[in-house]
Amino acid sequence: MSGDEFALNGYKASDQPSYWTDQVKKKLLDDIITKLELSPKYQILDVGCGTGMILQQISPHVAHIRGIDFSFDMLKIACVHLPMNATLEQGNAAELPFKDETFDRVLCYSVITNFLDDDFTRSVLVQLLRVTRKGGFVLIGNTPDDEKKDEQAKLIQQQWQAKGKLPLCRSVLSSFVARCRNRWSCRILNRSVQPGLGNRFFTKDFFKKFAKEASCNIEILPIHVEGYIYAPYRFDVRLWPL
Repeated sequence: MSGDEFALNGYKASDQPSYWTDQVKKKLLDDIITKLELSPKYQILDVGCGTGMILQQISPHVAHIRGIDFSFDMLKIACVHLPMNATLEQGNAAELPFKDETFDRVLCYSVITNFLDDDFTRSVLVQLLRVTRKGGFVLIGNTPDDEKKDEQAKLIQQQWQAKGKLPLCRSVLSSFVARCRNRWSCRILNRSVQPGLGNRFFTKDFFKKFAKEASCNIEILPIHVEGYIYAPYRFDVRLWPL
């Protein structure tokens, strides 16, 4: 896991210390792979693949994995270590350029937290389900829990006070804004960002309501990853098209 890969979601500036160790990253990646229930025959889609760290870890377990991201700069980094059974594409998560029922599994990890609009989020969820084969499922990962927002804010404040403000380099900030530009609203204050400032929090009922409207099955999963300090404040969602 090189420094170029930044963090799981691709946003950590290269001059910032990581909020998880390599050991915790591995445990998070193992948790993702376990929840995806992969097979060597599967076709996988990673929506919001960023710099490709998750994609790289999934590739040995499947027939083919496709990554799509709005940021061309992120995809350029992902290309550096692209597995033989992987392909990349630049695109909009709300307008996926794939046929219906193309993939056995669709992953969207640490992505929807950046969607600042409910309508856009729902449009993305519709697309994720559309391209998923019957019998497969969508895994939406690492979603900040609205019920735990205050608790997470206290944790972040404690970290910030202990470490001080961390400057966000311009290149990473530009990539973040680029990913937010399409139908998202994004407000950046000053030239520094607190960890987690851009997080969008969701209620579990938001996904349950969507599942009812979309006539799909749903499962809310906790994140049990030792050492991952945000695990108590996040949850995963699995959606099965019917």
